Amino acid sequence: MTLYIVAYDLVNDKDEQDYQELWDALDGLDSVKIQLSLWFVSSDLSATGLHDQLKAHMHSDDRLFISEIVSGGFAGSQAMQGSRAWLDAHLPRKRSGSIPA
Repeated sequence: MTLYIVAYDLVNDKDEQDYQELWDALDGLDSVKIQLSLWFVSSDLSATGLHDQLKAHMHSDDRLFISEIVSGGFAGSQAMQGSRAWLDAHLPRKRSGSIPA
C-alpha cells in the first residue's frame, strides 16, 4: 500500500450535496480526514489512478492534488479526531513528527 496526501478545493458556491459522492468515495478508502479538505489515504492505486477515481466525483473547475507520502517526518496541530491513530498505524515507524492526540 502507498500512502498519499489528498487535498482539494471546491471552487465557487455549490450545493454541499454535490460532493457527497466525493466524501463517500474517500470514506470508502483506507483514509482519514486531517482537515476540512485534506485527507491521508492508503491505497494500491497509483497517484494518477486515485486522482481519476476521486475527480470523477467533482466538478470540472474544482482543484485536486495528490502526492505520495515518502517520509514519516510531520508536524501538525488541531487535526481531526482519529487522525493521530491512523498515522500511527500507517506511517513507517521511523518518524520525527508529532500531532497531539
